[in-house]
Amino acid sequence: MARVVKPPVATASGKRPAPVVRAAPPARKAAATSRWGRLGNLRNRSMQNAPLAGFFREALAELKKVHWPTREQTTQMTIIVIVFSLATGIILGGLDFVFAQLVAFLVGAR
Repeated sequence: MARVVKPPVATASGKRPAPVVRAAPPARKAAATSRWGRLGNLRNRSMQNAPLAGFFREALAELKKVHWPTREQTTQMTIIVIVFSLATGIILGGLDFVFAQLVAFLVGAR
């Protein structure tokens, strides 16, 4: 569809110039889509370009950059976690017992 561009109202001579007709840009070709949407036809794509394969490739590259702890560091941290978990459990269990006894005394269950 042609687009008409309106010229200025008047020129120096007082006459209106003829309107300029510009051709519309060519219509874009519709992208061929399949039932897979933006991924396009998966049969025509190599696995290297597939999003899932790229994700795993990048994940492995990131895992190679990780500074992994030594066996000794892992053992020490595991022992620390176990000790603190047991201590927290004992403290919370003791507080629960004390408050249960206090409530039982106040209510007169004994």
